[in-house]
Amino acid sequence: MKLLYSAGYFYNLPDEKQSRHVQPPAKNTCGLCIGGFFAVSFLYLLVQRAIQYVQLRLNGKQAAGITINKMEMDSKKFAAEWIASWNTHNLDDILKHYAEDVEITTPMIRIATAGDTDTLQGKAAVADYWIKALQQLPDLHFELVEVTTGVNSVALYYKSVMNKMSIEVMFFNEQGKVNRIFAHYT
Repeated sequence: MKLLYSAGYFYNLPDEKQSRHVQPPAKNTCGLCIGGFFAVSFLYLLVQRAIQYVQLRLNGKQAAGITINKMEMDSKKFAAEWIASWNTHNLDDILKHYAEDVEITTPMIRIATAGDTDTLQGKAAVADYWIKALQQLPDLHFELVEVTTGVNSVALYYKSVMNKMSIEVMFFNEQGKVNRIFAHYT
């Protein structure tokens, strides 16, 4: 006799030599118990994880291996200050927003340095790149279009150099300094 499992039931299928009459479904409680157990267990874990996440977001604490830093930041104020510092062309004013271990990824690095990389690491390397960029673009001027806020991050949408539109996604460390940047251009 062959068994066919479908929708939580086993159906007895006759062998080739037996009649073709299929017996009514017999509920397999063991199969349902195992499948139901896994489904209920998965949902329970999912709900528990969601509750932990909400508690973490509300309390800014660490539990169950998840850390969410509670960073109070006015993203619009940051964006306005960031744009203003770039428009002054004052490198010290620009660099005050960044951590010592900042990492920046942008296609402009390859263009400005005629190199083979799109990523720079460390404040000193980034400062050298920006000195060259500011010298090459003496009329650099950014115009902020929109600011969006994420978890310990902001995305600034602005009019950049050469009439390109740019989106820079910046991530912040615990001290509120930018430590990771991804820049995108039209």
